[in-house]
Amino acid sequence: MVKAAEGLDGGATTAVNLYELFFGVEAGAGDRALRRGEAEALVGRLEVLPLDGEAGRMAARLMGDLVRRGEAVDALDVFTASVGMRHGCRVVVTRNARRFERIPGISVEAY
Repeated sequence: MVKAAEGLDGGATTAVNLYELFFGVEAGAGDRALRRGEAEALVGRLEVLPLDGEAGRMAARLMGDLVRRGEAVDALDVFTASVGMRHGCRVVVTRNARRFERIPGISVEAY
């Protein structure tokens, strides 16, 4: 994620993505202090959108629709999409395009 976002000047991410990013830093191999610093530098250039009550409700509706269609995706992906949509974002930049493409209301840019 850090490498994919190096060219960003502004933009937004979600509190859910912060968890994923920093979990990767803490669970991964290599120099965690260095990786933490890189992650912090990235996050410092982005607006962090919160997971609030309305986003939680949106996530429940989205996942409910996906489950009924037999297309459930990872809950973290649904939270990410709902937080973004809650704050007016309609594009998700991700390596997991296949999962996000099933979520209505957003466009997906793969990296």
